[in-house]
Amino acid sequence: MHILTETSSKISRKVEDVYSFATNMENFEQWFPEVIEIKPKKRIDEP
Repeated sequence: MHILTETSSKISRKVEDVYSFATNMENFEQWFPEVIEIKPKKRIDEP
């Protein structure tokens, strides 16, 4: 993964709630609405 930009925000929520939201890939389109889909270069179970 490459960092394309960096910004900061103040969030008035519990750290656990924010972490859970940010790491749930089902929420990815809310962070990046123009991204249509995410495809890995290689499946995890491929050698």
